[in-house]
Amino acid sequence: MSLVEAAGENNVERVRQLLSNPGTDVHKADEDGGTALMWASKNGYTAIVQLLLAAPGINVHKADEDGSTALMMASHKKHSAITQLLLSVPGIDVNHANGNTALMYASLYGHTAIVQLLLAAPGIDVNYADEDGDTALEMASLHGYTTVVKLLLAAPGIDVNKMNGLNNTALVVATHKKRTVIVKLLTDANEPYLVKKNKEVRQWKKIPMPLRLWLEERRGVVKSRNAKLVDLWLAKKGLIDWQNSKYEKIRAERCRMD
Repeated sequence: MSLVEAAGENNVERVRQLLSNPGTDVHKADEDGGTALMWASKNGYTAIVQLLLAAPGINVHKADEDGSTALMMASHKKHSAITQLLLSVPGIDVNHANGNTALMYASLYGHTAIVQLLLAAPGIDVNYADEDGDTALEMASLHGYTTVVKLLLAAPGIDVNKMNGLNNTALVVATHKKRTVIVKLLTDANEPYLVKKNKEVRQWKKIPMPLRLWLEERRGVVKSRNAKLVDLWLAKKGLIDWQNSKYEKIRAERCRMD
């Protein structure tokens, strides 16, 4: 039985035996590029991961044919203990991507504990985007993972207005899916950028994204019944008084969509 097979079957004693042999190649992979560390990380075999991480020269950055590393697999499969073990390895690349990073996988599937661990990792890139321009924040907003959204919004350097390839922000994505609580969170996060009550109204072109997005998008792309979710929270926050004549041009644009 090879090391990869032993790790994949959670055979701790066989793994220990093989690792005691100086001739064992800890990086030998199966036909799909999967190593013993990857299989153990993916399947949640904590004891085997501990043994493998103690092996001299173990490479935690090795990726399979799909570009996935052990950290990405553990994060994807919600194995918190293993994720923590891997993150404790000095110099581990927390931003390695095969299109998605470990943080994006955890956010996509709502793995709150994993997201917390990754956000605490030095050098984590909270704004990394896939080939479609989607970030961890947009993924969590899309699927309605409120706690994950809260964690991401609290992360230093988070770009709440980052747009994907369709020019959508997390706020626009959340309004599409009627994620009311998340819309409120994202609206609160955008408060410094929105028009404030009792302040001089900004020129239309100076009103930033994402407020302009749901005002300007073509009919049918952002439906008015979804955009009204944003209206609701803006009104509750006192950020915009839609009855004030100062906002006549904005209100006219909003009514045009109805």
